[in-house]
Parts: sequence; structure tokens; C-alpha cells
Amino acid sequence: LTATGTKDATTFLRGDNTFASAGGTNTPYFFAYRNSTLAISNATWTTIVYDTEDLDSGSGFNTSTGKYTVPEAGKYYFEYSIRSSADADTNSVRIFTYGERTGSATTQWGNGALDWRANYARAGSVGGSIILNCSANDVIENKIYHQTVNSGNASIEVGSLRPTYFLGYKIIE
Repeated sequence: LTATGTKDATTFLRGDNTFASAGGTNTPYFFAYRNSTLAISNATWTTIVYDTEDLDSGSGFNTSTGKYTVPEAGKYYFEYSIRSSADADTNSVRIFTYGERTGSATTQWGNGALDWRANYARAGSVGGSIILNCSANDVIENKIYHQTVNSGNASIEVGSLRPTYFLGYKIIE
């Protein structure tokens, strides 16, 4: 067995019998969540505004709008989970969510749903994930539709356990 190149801690032997560099970073990346109450009007599509970020290596996340603007082109992994509950005087009928990319192309993804029309409930978590080939300045966001009995309102659940979150990172290629 022979190889060309130099063996060290940052290289590995490829199948074609040459050395290649190991490693890389999944940057840019972000993690944001909802940390304060967000009311959801009955049966209305609402953009989730994630108001707190723990991580944002590329400064692409906006806590005022809840949207992530892709800072550099590449393949990205995105994931969200939204926990919503009906107000105390009503029950939930159904919850729909989706993620959306606008910019170089419009893509809707996740498209999660909870449907309790036969047996009402109070709350639920719905989420989704996707890998997208993004261009710089593509915008990523999440939306929810929460329908309740008696047209009551709902709210996004928040707290230290981060039940409503949004994350993403560029994939090493």
C-alpha cells in the first residue's frame, strides 16, 4: 500500500490512495427560539418571530422579524419546532406549520399538521426539517395556522426548555 502526500493529524487516506484534508466547519450556523409570549389569532397564518438567539455565527438571524437571511451560498440544513396551545377557554381543532424559503426560489417545506377534529386537544408541537441549496440572501422563515373551537385564540409556548425553536447550518461539502 502506498500513498502520495504527507500523513499528519489533519489528513486521511482516501480510497484513491492519496491523502486529503480532514475537517471543515458547519458555518454559518444559528439557533433561535421564542422566549416571550406570542399570541396567535384563530385560523390565521402567522409568521413565528423567534425573539432570542443563542448562536448566530454569520449574523444572518433577525430577532425582530424571526427570519434568517442566508449569508453565503451553499447547502444548508434547517429545522424548526413550534409548540402552540389554545387559550384556557377553548380547545384546539388543528395546527398546521411550514417553513418557507424566498429569494433565489420559493420553497415551502415541513408542512406539519396536527388534526383533532374528532377529539379536541389543548396543545401540540409541530416541526419540520430540510436540506436546501441556497443562494446568498435567501430568506428562511416559519409560519403557523392554529384553529380553535369557538374562534378562541392560541399562543406559542415559550420557556427555558425552548419548546419553539429554529436552527440551521451550512453543510460541509
